[in-house]
Amino acid sequence: MGADPFLPEHYKTGFAASSKLDDPGVIAALQATADLTYKEKVAPTPAETKTLQQMGDIFATGKIGMAFKLPTQAYGNLKNAPFKWGLAPLPRVKDNKTALFNGAWFIAQKSKHPKEAWELIKFLLTPESAKEMSDVTGFLVPLKSATESWLDLFPGPTGMTKDQLREVITGYPKNSVENANHLFANYREMNTTLTQGLDPL
Repeated sequence: MGADPFLPEHYKTGFAASSKLDDPGVIAALQATADLTYKEKVAPTPAETKTLQQMGDIFATGKIGMAFKLPTQAYGNLKNAPFKWGLAPLPRVKDNKTALFNGAWFIAQKSKHPKEAWELIKFLLTPESAKEMSDVTGFLVPLKSATESWLDLFPGPTGMTKDQLREVITGYPKNSVENANHLFANYREMNTTLTQGLDPL
């Protein structure tokens, strides 16, 4: 909704010691999200979601028309769905930008085994390993040459052409913003705290 709960310096340092969660734009975004369920009635309630999840992947049940998923999760979860499905970037309301959910592997600065971790990454980034990982898991390995074989997995279950898929996956970095979980230290803890606080909303 045109607002960011975090400050520009947080993105530069990776640490958010404060927030702007009380910004009117952030509040409007949270209200709009809640309205999808309770006012517009186009999104399932938490109770409905929990019930549907017992049947497996909620989107694959066919009970909802759209779901937020990482492309790397989509193929593994939906390759056997009993219907065709498609992929599209997730736009923001005010500026129509989308979050950039690129793949990356990291080695912790204080890793006890940095050399071994580096050897593993080098192995995973060989063309043979990248293709095998895509075939088995549906994961897009962060190796440019692996993109085409990964895209080969999708036309069957989606009905989309490779050109359409390539545009969705690789064609929008110029109109994107980096996903916050790639930039903030302890993002998992931050996200858990936010989720626990916002779930009742």
